[in-house]
Amino acid sequence: MFRHVHTLFLVDDSGMALAGSSRWVHVRSLLSHMTQTIAQHDPRGVDLLFLNNHSVHSGIQHGEWIQAVFDNVAPPTGGTPTGRTMHEILDAYTSTLRYDSTFKALNIVVFTDGKANDFDVLKHTIRHHIQILNRRGHLGHQLGIEFIQVGDDEIATAQLDLSEEYIDSHRGSTQKDVVGVTPSRCIKHMSAKLATQIVLGGIDARVHGYIRIADGNH
Repeated sequence: MFRHVHTLFLVDDSGMALAGSSRWVHVRSLLSHMTQTIAQHDPRGVDLLFLNNHSVHSGIQHGEWIQAVFDNVAPPTGGTPTGRTMHEILDAYTSTLRYDSTFKALNIVVFTDGKANDFDVLKHTIRHHIQILNRRGHLGHQLGIEFIQVGDDEIATAQLDLSEEYIDSHRGSTQKDVVGVTPSRCIKHMSAKLATQIVLGGIDARVHGYIRIADGNH
């Protein structure tokens, strides 16, 4: 399934989300193992972005590269501009598609445990760009977004639940399972294998045209 899409990891590096070294190490380990799996099916590897650190890391093919990036970026700090960052990514992607409709499908995997400072912007930008792709008649798997919570911040969990409800209310009109949400209340311990299965479940739903049940279990 990974051969159908290009994978972009978006990591919430806010002070709230990954306070303490254990969560930072956990996310680093998840991405390292997932990258190894994805690169076996997609020779282009994965891209890695952060919410606050503005460095861009493209074409990562080995888990060791992920670990090196994490070791060299600044420690988690700052706010949680998830909406702004998502808008920048989706705006650039849909602009590229406008001139090259054969551009590879994009799958964004967001690892977070922070409450987005711009939640309304996040909701609007996802809906807006889905509508753009629908109007242009792109394939159902052209865009996918998976939110995976790491940690146990209750405020973040509540916001992810609201995101899921909002997204679910619009699935009927698009008939596309573009966005998936997995809050920590559904997963006691997030492993690389489980995170990979969640992401694969989203890709499979989009490629084959069915909609997952929005209960956090994929």
